[in-house]
Amino acid sequence: MKMMLAVCAILGLVMGPVLIQACRDSTTIPQCHISSDCSDSLPANIAPFGDCCDTTGRNSFRLNALGGCISCESRGCHVEDFNQTNDTCSGTPEIPDINSFEECCDNNGTTFLRDDGICMSCSGTCYLDAGTGSGGCGSFQVTITGISFNDCLLNSSNNSFSFTGSSSSCTPCNSFGCHTDGDCEGAPEIVTANLSSCCEASGQSNMGSFRGENGNCFQLADGPTIGEDPHFFLPLTNGDNLCFSIQGQPDFMFSLINDKFIQLNALFVLPAKDDESETISNVTTFLGKLGLSLQCPLTGKITNIRVSAQDHSVSVAEVVAVVKDQPVTVKISKYSNVSIAVDANVQSDLRKDESSWLNIISDFGFELQVRFYKKHLNMFLRNTDILTKKAHGLLGQFLTSSVEIDAKNNLMRLNSRRPVPVTNAQAWPFLNIPRNCWYGANTDNQATGMIDGVYTDYIVETLLP
Repeated sequence: MKMMLAVCAILGLVMGPVLIQACRDSTTIPQCHISSDCSDSLPANIAPFGDCCDTTGRNSFRLNALGGCISCESRGCHVEDFNQTNDTCSGTPEIPDINSFEECCDNNGTTFLRDDGICMSCSGTCYLDAGTGSGGCGSFQVTITGISFNDCLLNSSNNSFSFTGSSSSCTPCNSFGCHTDGDCEGAPEIVTANLSSCCEASGQSNMGSFRGENGNCFQLADGPTIGEDPHFFLPLTNGDNLCFSIQGQPDFMFSLINDKFIQLNALFVLPAKDDESETISNVTTFLGKLGLSLQCPLTGKITNIRVSAQDHSVSVAEVVAVVKDQPVTVKISKYSNVSIAVDANVQSDLRKDESSWLNIISDFGFELQVRFYKKHLNMFLRNTDILTKKAHGLLGQFLTSSVEIDAKNNLMRLNSRRPVPVTNAQAWPFLNIPRNCWYGANTDNQATGMIDGVYTDYIVETLLP
């Protein structure tokens, strides 16, 4: 108590006699309450926060009678409502079993209430001058805390940003945009804020990278691709690439990804009769429609999205957008909010390109890009962090599994399955990727031996479960 009075007296020299008078009052004594909202009239003088909440029957705490009430049940990892500021830790934590700030933020939390009653925000730090740290983030410079990468960028493109306040995770704000050199360091070679335009400028699905508005760097060549009739292109962790074709059957739907939080199905179709670039006699199938069911791991909210090449549309619930003259972006936040935006800042010449773009981006680890042609789709996966080890489907079984290539004997093995023969050759020209692929040596165009079972095992009845 003597120390508290001494501190208050020092503050009083600066702030005046009103504060000294307040410090002499009982309002400075920490209060431990039985109620959950500090409403009981006879609080105990128990401090700190942890001692109060760990006392049987004590449910809330405030630093003084004039301060805000902190509920004991609030300790843990919070995912605040979308319209709330992310500097509060009120209510029951959405992920109560997480007991560290770092683990909370790594699991898409927004705030963490510590045992000492301090609410910590997962938002980052904006560094306003060059500093001496890595990439511009140093410890001796002016900073703004609790803001996003995009807010830091809007302040000045020369700033730098750290999600954790540590220089080890520093991102220069001027790296936002399209890079053609394969990374996101330094100023972008093509100044644009649109992922689709970046892909167009650097190749159909590849050859470069893009720094998005959340600070993440998209490696445009690294994501799995399904295109043309359909061809599957999967970059492997060792730098190799795996390629195979699955023609399936026209007018049948197939499971591409089947996992705990995601279902992605596709309708295989014949080339359209009015598509001059294809002939109806060609029995090769294309992707005609996609059905994506995406569940947020934090809230359990399910978002169903339909994509159709027939009318160049994307639909979420009752909202339908036409993906034609400008790229369309569907954003799904961890707060269960969904938004559809048309990027009017980017112009597309469909008479020349005859294609358009759709971006589906979630806050919780799944990003998909779709390119529309006249009557069919190409699909590019940008982020699959949400997938579990049990992921399956024509594509999903390869995304979290161990794929081994025996280059000496020209063999491929997926997990513990029997090895299958493969051959190494230049990747399909339509990918615009100047690199080689390991192709299945079978000739049936159904990836027999490479996939688990046979292609007919993956037929589903509906686009959405």
